[in-house]
Parts: sequence; C-alpha cells; structure tokens
Amino acid sequence: MATGGDVNFLLEQLLSRVPTRARCLDVGCGDGSVGFALAARGCSVLGIDLALPLPLPHGIRFDISDITVGSVALIK
Repeated sequence: MATGGDVNFLLEQLLSRVPTRARCLDVGCGDGSVGFALAARGCSVLGIDLALPLPLPHGIRFDISDITVGSVALIK
C-alpha cells in the first residue's frame, strides 16, 4: 500500500511530465485530487468515474458540466 509520501512523489512525477495547459482525461478520478492538481497547472481536465462524485475539498468549486458519471466506454 502506498504511503502519503509515495503518493506525493508519484503525483509530482506525473505533473512534471504533463505540459502546462494540456487537455487531460482523468479516468477513475475518485475525489478528483489528480485532476485538481492538473487544473492548478492550467490544464483542462475531464474527470470520469463510475461512482457519483465524492464531496469536494473545502472551498473548491467548479461547473457541474466538468463532472461525468459513467463508463469511459461511453465517451464519444
């Protein structure tokens, strides 16, 4: 199981490889933590998950159209 430090290291590795303002698809986005980190770098992020969106971190707001609940197989 990954520890908090491992997760932070992996997130930093991901962020270092994604160009600023890239268009990103976060499949299995869960609470959106990766998507939020990408958006903070100016990326346009579409998060998709089979579950309903989890509660957002305090103070985070975005347009409901940014959330897709369903299967990635349904993306056209």
